[in-house]
Amino acid sequence: MAASVYQVNSGVDIPRKPMPQLFFSTDGPVLSLPYDQHAYLEKAVYLLPYEMYVSLAGKGVRVADPKKHKGFIRREGDLVRPADLGEHITTVGLEYGMLHNGAVLRVGNAAMEITGKTTPPGAAYEVFGSRLERSLYGGKQEWWGLFAKVIEEGIIRPADQILTLEYLNV
Repeated sequence: MAASVYQVNSGVDIPRKPMPQLFFSTDGPVLSLPYDQHAYLEKAVYLLPYEMYVSLAGKGVRVADPKKHKGFIRREGDLVRPADLGEHITTVGLEYGMLHNGAVLRVGNAAMEITGKTTPPGAAYEVFGSRLERSLYGGKQEWWGLFAKVIEEGIIRPADQILTLEYLNV
């Protein structure tokens, strides 16, 4: 199966809001909304796999305490779903375990370079509770997220193909 974009998300925090498309810029991270920015261009784009969400939902990961994070708009007991953990791009079919720092991806008509692996933000653990942490750390490490920097601006939409253009620093 070819890798593709499941969903693109924007917003200041968790959960982000699904969008029909987003423009990714080299000047500052995601410029779909003026407040959707990251302090470091090296970490401007956050990617997570849809397959991780399927696994987490299957393990019963639900909103435990939405009041623990200001502005969290989901209800207690809701199952975890894409954008809840703060990613800009939810992918499907992308082999995270095969990607290393320096790998270049063509996503829609944008290009980005992988700059590191990461786990969901601390606020996600507050909202979803210990079940999220146990489910993530007891699962596949390749389901952890990736940070990337934009190296070629472009628009990204759901269903856009993701191509690995080159592996650098492997």
